[in-house]
Amino acid sequence: MITGKLRALSIALLLGTMTVAGHGYVIGEAAAASVRPVVGKPLQQAQELAAKGDYKAAMAAVNQADAAAGKTADESKVIDQMRAYITSKSGSASAYEAQIAAGKGNASVARSLIRAHYMQKEYGKVIKDADTVRKFGAMDSATQTLIAQAYFLSGDYAGTIRYLKGRTDLDSLKLIYGAAFKLHDMDAIQSSLEQLILATGNVDYWRGGIDIAEHQRPLTDHQTLDLLRLRLLTGTMRPTAGGDDDYSQLAQIAIQLGFPGEAQSVLQKGMDAKVVSGERSVRLMNMAQTAATKQQAALAQQEAQAKTGDDKVRVGEAYAGFGNYDKAIALIEAGIKAGAKPYDAQMALGEAYLAKGQRDAAARAFAAVPKADTKGWSIAHLFNIYARSNAASASNVKAPAKKKKH
Repeated sequence: MITGKLRALSIALLLGTMTVAGHGYVIGEAAAASVRPVVGKPLQQAQELAAKGDYKAAMAAVNQADAAAGKTADESKVIDQMRAYITSKSGSASAYEAQIAAGKGNASVARSLIRAHYMQKEYGKVIKDADTVRKFGAMDSATQTLIAQAYFLSGDYAGTIRYLKGRTDLDSLKLIYGAAFKLHDMDAIQSSLEQLILATGNVDYWRGGIDIAEHQRPLTDHQTLDLLRLRLLTGTMRPTAGGDDDYSQLAQIAIQLGFPGEAQSVLQKGMDAKVVSGERSVRLMNMAQTAATKQQAALAQQEAQAKTGDDKVRVGEAYAGFGNYDKAIALIEAGIKAGAKPYDAQMALGEAYLAKGQRDAAARAFAAVPKADTKGWSIAHLFNIYARSNAASASNVKAPAKKKKH
C-alpha cells in the first residue's frame, strides 16, 4: 500500500511535470501502485529535499530506497527515475555517465548527459559528448546548437564557425555572426549579416551591415551618398553622425553632386522626423530649393547636351531626384550603353527601379556592379539584398530625435 504523498509523487512523474531541459521522467500507474513503503518513504523524502535544493541529501534518500532488500523491477524503475530527476535538477551529469558506463545508455540519457555538462559549464565535455549523442542516434537541431554554443563559450570561435558551416537557422546564424565578430573575420561577419538581414529584416542587422561597408575607406562621394540612401531606405538614419545628422549629410552631398531635388525631399523627411531643425537647416533647405528650381528649369536643356554616358547617367539621376523615374531609367540605360562608369550607372539604375517598386529589375542592376570594384560591389550587394528582401521601404520611419542641448 502506498501513501497519499507517494501517490502524488507518482502522478507528477507520470504526467511528466518533473522535467529538465524538456525531458520528463515518466512511470506507469502499475509501477506507482506497487512501490512498498520501504522504498516509497525515502523517495518521498528525496522529492521534498530536492524541492528545497538539498540535492546531496535527496540523493542519499534515493540510495536508501535503492538499498531496500528484494526490490521489484517496478521499484527499481521508480528509483532510477527519481535519481535521474534529481541529477538533472541539480545539474549533475554523474548519474548519466554511470548509466552509459554500465551499458544502460539510450537517446534520452545521451541528451540528458550533454545538457547536464552544459549546465555545469563543462564545455569541453559537451563538445566530446557529441560522439556519445551520435552513437545513440540522439543528435537533433537543439543539441547541435547546444554544442555550437559550447564551442563559442569555450572561446573556440573558429570551431564555432566550422561546426555550424552550412546551417542557416536563425540561432546558428547569430552564433556564426558572434564568433566572426570575435575573430574580426570580416568575410564571415558580412556573410552572416546578409543572411540575418534576409531572414529577419532586423534594423540592427541592417545597421551593422551598412557600418561595415561605410568603414571601407576611402569612399567616393557617390558611394557615401549611396550608403546614406540605404540608411534612409532601411530606417537606420542617425540623428548625429560625425557632428551632423544623416539627413543633412545626404542633402549636402546630393547638392554637391547635382541632385538638389533629392536634397530637398530628404531634408523634408528629416524635418518631419524632427531630426533636422535650426537656422542652419533652414539655410540648407533654402539652398536645396533654389538649386532645385534652377535645375528643373534647365533639365531638358541638360538632357539635350548630355553626350557622354556619364553625363546621361548624371542627368537621369537628377530626374530621379524629382520623382520622374521613367525618364531617369531611360537616360541611365542610354548612358550605360554609351559606356558610363559601371558603379555610378548601375547604382543609379537600381535605385530608380527600387523607387518604382520594381525590385527584380533593381536587383539585376545592383548585381551588374563588377566584383573587381571591391568597395562599390559591397555597397551594391547590400542594395541587392534590400531589393531581394521584399522589405517595405522604411524611408518614412522616424529616426530618434536629436537631444536638446541644455
